[in-house]
Amino acid sequence: MLLNAKEGVSDPVQVTVASSSNWTATSSQSWLSLSSGTGTSGTSILNLHTIENSTNLDRIATVALAADGYASQQITIKQFHRYDVTAGGLSKILGNDLTSLTNLSLKGTIDARDFKTMRDLMTSLNL
Repeated sequence: MLLNAKEGVSDPVQVTVASSSNWTATSSQSWLSLSSGTGTSGTSILNLHTIENSTNLDRIATVALAADGYASQQITIKQFHRYDVTAGGLSKILGNDLTSLTNLSLKGTIDARDFKTMRDLMTSLNL
């Protein structure tokens, strides 16, 4: 699961869990918390809450789901870092990531050159 730098901060990211038995969930990192670490047989919602990633590095956490009598399942969560940008500098700071980014969180100022970069070069970007 891929999250941008702010996703899950104010509104949780919801994961639907379908299970034939009661289960528990744990997070491997303090920046990713779970509103409820347990669920019951049937369909349950697991809410993921994050702390904004204001670093210059992507980070990864694992949510482990465990149920008695079943192998543990893991969800890998990657939270992208925030990009600090100045007007006209988006293509330079993103470099080789231009074509692969699907989510983007920026801090700073952008201008028409940056919008052109997003429109023409960032073909995987979700709008």
